[in-house]
Amino acid sequence: MEPTTKHAFLTGVTGQAGPDVLAELVCRGFEVAALVRRPAQISGCRVIVGDLFDPAPFAKEVEESDVIVHLASSRSLGQDEVLGDIAGCAGVIEHWKHGTFVGLSSGSLHPGSPVALREGMPLAIGNGYALGKACNEFQLRVAAGVGRRGPGITLRPGIFLGAGKRRNDRQVLGEIYKRCRSNAKFLFWSEEGLESFGSSFIGTADFGRAVSDALVLKISGAYNVAGGFCTWRHLIETINRCAGTRAEFVVSPRPPSVSGEFALPQCRRFLDTAKFDQAASFVPRQTLEQLVEDYVRAEQTAGVRPH
Repeated sequence: MEPTTKHAFLTGVTGQAGPDVLAELVCRGFEVAALVRRPAQISGCRVIVGDLFDPAPFAKEVEESDVIVHLASSRSLGQDEVLGDIAGCAGVIEHWKHGTFVGLSSGSLHPGSPVALREGMPLAIGNGYALGKACNEFQLRVAAGVGRRGPGITLRPGIFLGAGKRRNDRQVLGEIYKRCRSNAKFLFWSEEGLESFGSSFIGTADFGRAVSDALVLKISGAYNVAGGFCTWRHLIETINRCAGTRAEFVVSPRPPSVSGEFALPQCRRFLDTAKFDQAASFVPRQTLEQLVEDYVRAEQTAGVRPH
């Protein structure tokens, strides 16, 4: 007997990680329907034009899907603007009838800390973006398991590192690379900060695999996901090496005060990913060096203009 085709409904396919999530779902045998706000030709999926504010045009797709992957977000920091993200997520949840729901949250819900950050630690709601992610996590937890619904999984990734079209759209790597190109001086408030401040990260291809691996999970809740941890110093030095830039470091207990100085977040955000890695058998494949090399190559290629 022929196996039944599995159907997935995907939002945020044009975002930073969306193309890699789509590619991995297709690789694992899913027929994917992708929601976009404007008409687009996207290989590997059936495109549905619509808006999360009005779920009626895609409600049937959600109801009939075996898997829902919700990545879309305005990425706004304002509390008023993020209400649309919360309402949009609620609209998708309303029409979720069965199977697993995987939503994109954020590792930035965890406050900076000298210790490894586990999912059960207190959240840090410092702006509208974090507020929206937290609200979506909780409304998904409330809805999961009701009726024929399966588990509701939210993934809290480290910072995304990727070389796709959206690599510079409010992404940390793009901002740091731009500063390195201008040979900036990165300010740290202490020697300890220079050596320890930084963030967990994940390559977008690894995140695509993480989303698909999450489909085996049976227990609803939030899961940290990352491919590794890098200090800001290591990341900047890797960019210098790959791009031939000459960014420097300044240690001084003051805010940036001269032209060319720039301060990254003065904290350490190391995500403990043991819960997800063990439950989903997830093993990252992309190293920091490979990710930076791919990014720099994409930037250099984009900078070449035909005569």
